Amino acid sequence: MHDPRYAHRFVRSRRELNARSEDWFSLGVLTVVEVAMLLGMVLVVLHENGVIH
Repeated sequence: MHDPRYAHRFVRSRRELNARSEDWFSLGVLTVVEVAMLLGMVLVVLHENGVIH
């Protein structure tokens, strides 16, 4: 079975196709959360050092 959205991607079942989509979604969400946390940490450090008033 192939993924109609990606011609080069083959899976054994619909369940596997859905699992891969969920994995990519989870990775995207975790990446956004990590970037937000890093940005928050940078802002705190800049504020403590008096760069941001």
